[in-house]
Amino acid sequence: MKLFLDTIDADELPALWAHRAFHGVTTNPLILARAAVTPEQAVGRCRRLGIDRLFLQAAWGEPSAMTADAERLAGLLDGRLWIKIPALEHGFAAMAALRRAGVRTAATAILSLGQALLAAEAGADVVIPFVGRVAQAAGDEGAVRLLEDVRRLAADGGPRVLVASIKTEEHVRLALRAGCWAVTLPPAVARSFVTNPAAAEVLEQFRRAEQAGGDE
Repeated sequence: MKLFLDTIDADELPALWAHRAFHGVTTNPLILARAAVTPEQAVGRCRRLGIDRLFLQAAWGEPSAMTADAERLAGLLDGRLWIKIPALEHGFAAMAALRRAGVRTAATAILSLGQALLAAEAGADVVIPFVGRVAQAAGDEGAVRLLEDVRRLAADGGPRVLVASIKTEEHVRLALRAGCWAVTLPPAVARSFVTNPAAAEVLEQFRRAEQAGGDE
């Protein structure tokens, strides 16, 4: 299962990306606004760090406006760039138009099986269920059901599944057990993977043993 970073923050992203253990970066309008960057600036930041797998979200509007903005964004980065389109109302028509235009799309803000089914039929390359939001509303059992159902779309030759709205390691475990393609981690969860207090204690024991051996 692939791990993406759900941040474009000027401090968080370089520090986490330096571990060379992540597959790419996901963004949305909230993430860009919090970092005070435009999509163009986000692409520039990723280029400087050697990141060539990125998700950007098209501005919401009528299908023709979303399609035009998505095509503009798709030209910003050489590599694997997916354009997020909310799986609601006009979004499905935009996904279908972008599929015909050869632009990779990711159906985002998926909270129900119906949204995922429509996105797959419209031609989305990736579907993004929000596991944390579903778990908050329907518990972990509801989140598991959604992930398993959406994963079946991929098994039938449909879109890949990228799980978002990750709040805890348990949400990552749910995605792994469901056989999803990837998850995207907010910085707090990513940092918890990088630094584990119990593992750090074991490492300190190793260090003390090495020092003791060198003193003999």
